[in-house]
Amino acid sequence: MYEPQPDGSLELVAVEYISFDGPASLGGHLFSYVGEPNRYGLPPFYQIHVWAWRPKPHGTFADMNPDVSCDAAQAGYH
Repeated sequence: MYEPQPDGSLELVAVEYISFDGPASLGGHLFSYVGEPNRYGLPPFYQIHVWAWRPKPHGTFADMNPDVSCDAAQAGYH
């Protein structure tokens, strides 16, 4: 996962692992179940975020990070 920067570049902040087999876990941390419909248009799956390049106040494996923002994304970027 990348965070848009004011200069238009992208900074690597995390990875998102997805599995269709579950329940899944990574390092003892359970993946979250994502039903359908979902943002990817995929059948139900399991996911986990690993905030390896940006510290996360609620833990390395938390779903969202309030310290990461897409506010610097350029118009037309999705």
